[in-house]
Amino acid sequence: MIERVSVARTEFIQVRVQDDTRTNVLMTDGRVDEVSSIRMKGASARAYRNGIWAFAAVAGLSDKQVRDVVSNAFRIARFTRGTKTRPSTRLRLPPPVKERVKIGSQGELTDTSLEQKVGFLRDLSRQATTHIRCKIRTRLVYTEKKGKVSILDSNGLTIEIPISSWGLIMSISAKKKGKAQEVARACGGQGEFEVINNEKTLQTVVDLVEQAERLTQARRLRSGVFRTVLDPETAGVIVHEAVGHASESDIGLSPIVMSRKSVGDAIASSTVTVVDDPTIPNLAGSLSFDDEGTLARQKKLISNGRLSCFMTDMATANQFRLPLTGNARCQDYRYPPIVRMTNTFMIPGTWKMEEMIEATRSGIYLAGPAYGRIDYNKGVFELKCAEAALISKGRLTDRFAQITAVGRIRDTLKKIVATGDDLRFGQNLCRKFAQDIDLTIGSPHIMVKNLAVFG
Repeated sequence: MIERVSVARTEFIQVRVQDDTRTNVLMTDGRVDEVSSIRMKGASARAYRNGIWAFAAVAGLSDKQVRDVVSNAFRIARFTRGTKTRPSTRLRLPPPVKERVKIGSQGELTDTSLEQKVGFLRDLSRQATTHIRCKIRTRLVYTEKKGKVSILDSNGLTIEIPISSWGLIMSISAKKKGKAQEVARACGGQGEFEVINNEKTLQTVVDLVEQAERLTQARRLRSGVFRTVLDPETAGVIVHEAVGHASESDIGLSPIVMSRKSVGDAIASSTVTVVDDPTIPNLAGSLSFDDEGTLARQKKLISNGRLSCFMTDMATANQFRLPLTGNARCQDYRYPPIVRMTNTFMIPGTWKMEEMIEATRSGIYLAGPAYGRIDYNKGVFELKCAEAALISKGRLTDRFAQITAVGRIRDTLKKIVATGDDLRFGQNLCRKFAQDIDLTIGSPHIMVKNLAVFG
């Protein structure tokens, strides 16, 4: 079918076939509230003609359905005849690889039964209620996906990629003396269940319970501009929002953000190096090939403070005359691939967290869980974090809850004066253009010369 459409003078066509099963377990206070299993099965096709991409999708994988979705993409592409709005240059395509990717030595999720997974969630709930001094509620949401994706195109590419991923959201609510606080943390990755079934996850629940209880006694911060030390989670959110999204070519190369001429510009302090690396095993954003069949590779987004490259997919690589970087990703077969991050993090430095605190006579320490957003029209980011502590004469003192930090993107990146040696990764579910993608954020502790913080 692809060969027949190609002969019909479509410049390029690609088909993506997906078949996976998604299992979800919802548990509240050790009680299983819901278990669900959903089969996600369908195909999509994209056709390229006259500089325009056409997309079609169908739920189902019968021969007729796959033929129809390819024909529909071709039919949509034909509407561009005589409406050539973009120069139709030679499309940058991934090499015509023929490969069946293996999961590798890390194993598969199916190696562990559903009963064992539910038992582990109960262990987490019991761990949360041990040695508590206030009323708490636990809410755990476990998700997993198991299946495969196949990608083939008119250039000769044929790839089969396994899916074996999991995610866990841990939410703790605490109430003490009439004051209530809630904290939540997500983790996720790929491979066997033992990646999550360990003491580290159990300790994470204990840390969340202690934090939630601590925040019921926290005060409200008086707003101001502070020398700020950020923990790896809050720093990782800044890396994701201020560096990662700005380096996605469909955002970063818009007129209001940057241009190709920005490569080489100093946009951060010389202590900052940020990479996007999908080749690290078992993380949420790890992959061998992207969703267009381009081989995944590490790339530096910022090198010693200077912008190094933009992440691309086939559409933006063609539009902006840039190389393919292996960053085309989609939520599932129902959506076309767009430029997305994978595992994006700041390279660690040499500072100890204790040294940053000791070096700060007056300032503030920000700690997650955290999330953020960015306004590219104004060049401003907003960071929401669960907890803060005043730093006075090199010591952490008063605690505060529910803090917001705001800053201009480039100003803040240039004011990073120290990077820690304690790189940590975290899972993030990121929404862009109505598509939700699992990826990894990471950073060590960082110190910012001054940052506006609000209680």
